Amino acid sequence: MVCIVSSLAEDLILKLDFSCRPGDIDKFNILCISDLCNQINPSLVADGFLSLGVERRKAGKYRKSYVVWEENNIVPILALEIVSLTPGGEYDKKLDTYANLGVLYYIIYNPEYWQRDRHQPFEVYRLVDGSYQLQIGEPFWMPAIGLGIGRGQYVSGNIQRQVLYWYDPQGNRYQTPEEQLELAQKKLERYRQQFGDLPED
Repeated sequence: MVCIVSSLAEDLILKLDFSCRPGDIDKFNILCISDLCNQINPSLVADGFLSLGVERRKAGKYRKSYVVWEENNIVPILALEIVSLTPGGEYDKKLDTYANLGVLYYIIYNPEYWQRDRHQPFEVYRLVDGSYQLQIGEPFWMPAIGLGIGRGQYVSGNIQRQVLYWYDPQGNRYQTPEEQLELAQKKLERYRQQFGDLPED
């Protein structure tokens, strides 16, 4: 399975980490550069995408991209675009391109320029009969992937910002690896307070 997120997008989707999903830590990953290639559009650059059935390692190395026709024509099941100061065709050209490729879910995240573009800051489209239909609800549950996606607040020290998170079917946000580590450390500290240090082997 390949999940790729561009370095430009990493700050806004810092918490969109597939290792947060229980039981799939070795199957999911976020990489740094995306370059999704296909025969129609030789180089399609997405801010992020998720492909099921495509291994994230090849020849013992993590992959930063893949060529569709070399992977049994498996296209991503999800594509993510983040709108920047200079519009990049997210609402027209890319939307049509992803639909033509057959990408099931297309997400446009526009936290800063949504009013300029006359759209919502977070939009999820689902491919229905060859064209995208805007979906409602947040977090939005994607049954074909087994994950929900939505916005949430991230706080680090004095810095607070909006980021994208994964959610379970009930709309509960999955914990980030940092949160999981912090919870484990708190449990360990409570154990030590109650029973003393862990025995050494």
